[in-house]
Amino acid sequence: MHAWSGSSIPSGLRPQPTELCKDLTGAQQGAPGRLDSTARVNPGGRPLSGENRAQNIPHRPACPAGGAVCIALGRRHPMIDFSTLDTSRLTLREILESDAECLLQIHGDREHMRWFGSDPIADLDGAKKLIAAFAGWRKEPVSGARWAMELKDRPGLIGTCGLFRWNRHWRSCVVGYEIAPAHQGHGYAKEALEAIIAWGFRELHLNRIEAQVHPDNAPSLALLAKLGFLQEGHQRQAGYWAGRHHDLLQYALLKAQWGTAAAV
Repeated sequence: MHAWSGSSIPSGLRPQPTELCKDLTGAQQGAPGRLDSTARVNPGGRPLSGENRAQNIPHRPACPAGGAVCIALGRRHPMIDFSTLDTSRLTLREILESDAECLLQIHGDREHMRWFGSDPIADLDGAKKLIAAFAGWRKEPVSGARWAMELKDRPGLIGTCGLFRWNRHWRSCVVGYEIAPAHQGHGYAKEALEAIIAWGFRELHLNRIEAQVHPDNAPSLALLAKLGFLQEGHQRQAGYWAGRHHDLLQYALLKAQWGTAAAV
């Protein structure tokens, strides 16, 4: 499933208005994982520099069983200072350049990514540019954050999810996500989205989270419904990729709905 990525992605990598909630979770969803109420942070309360990261947080970049990275920065800003989140089965961490091969395996699959909202990535360089674009969201003016999904018992990126197009004054943003075909049908995307949605409402004081989905993407529509999102409209030819225009469905979740939806 996807909910798109945003305007800071370079031309050719930019999901047009949605990183369309493409369902890569499959028809079956597992039980929601227990969410940790707090993200791990650097004990010194200071963002880790690249040098500090290299010294203190080793990364074993293998693709599907590569190295786990848990980068948790200080609390200077909830978007700039990256927060690593834990669920019962997943670690949601910063996306690193060493994840490029795993990301290419997902974003380079034309059939798998047909609802994502942009053309497939062609090579490793394209994957690295996408990672840099995601990281750029956290630079001033901050517009969003993107997490790598990683299994706790088998390190390596299996998908990504994020919040972007953050409007501070309106207290709103858009959600985006995708997951590798081999990991569909286990409820991982639902578990990850529950974590970042809860984080967004708590840390960013959001009132509204939006998603845009292709009308033919039934599994992703089902996922959003399980999370409590409601359809608000049908946008005609709002997206353009793969050489043609696409309609999109507009969905949103309000903070007032979230407690009820999360309890179901």
